[in-house]
Amino acid sequence: MDFLKDHMVTREEFGVLKAEVGGLKEEVGGLKEEVGGLKAEIAVEFRKMKVEILDGVDDKITNLKGDLVVLMRKEDRKVITLIGMLREKQVISEAEAKALLGMEPFPQILSM
Repeated sequence: MDFLKDHMVTREEFGVLKAEVGGLKEEVGGLKEEVGGLKAEIAVEFRKMKVEILDGVDDKITNLKGDLVVLMRKEDRKVITLIGMLREKQVISEAEAKALLGMEPFPQILSM
């Protein structure tokens, strides 16, 4: 009985504790709303960042493709010049020159 006397909660104390718990519940509810709002903001920011990254990657790929086409055209000019030289020296026939110039990636028309 002594233990109960020392540790027993009175009706007034219980009312105060209940009010405190109610206040804590309201605070937790408010915090949940704030966290939900922050979560939505973070999701929006992540989507924006993802789009920016993908746009940057697309730009880089486009630039790389352009650079590769320029390099391929330079090499193609060299091949066209070589075919012309071989044709002039009669190392290859006109039909062979047409066949070589008609190949991909940049087909040409024989102009001789």
